[in-house]
Amino acid sequence: MKEKIAVDLALRDSARGFFDFLETLSTEEVILDFKDVRSISRSFAHEYIMRKKSSYKKIREVHIPQHVRKMFAIVE
Repeated sequence: MKEKIAVDLALRDSARGFFDFLETLSTEEVILDFKDVRSISRSFAHEYIMRKKSSYKKIREVHIPQHVRKMFAIVE
């Protein structure tokens, strides 16, 4: 995540742009590494969850820090 977006996942538009990019990939499965992510905003997490649910790709996350897990749980 830090390589494609940032270590601070803050903007809803960043999540949208990232998923727009993912949808262009030819692979059906995507593994996202959250290692070194320092923060995540509620709006980013919400957009991420919504786009993940509507994506036709199989998306799996690895190395998710506890604070990111908590934010995902809050918005879910």
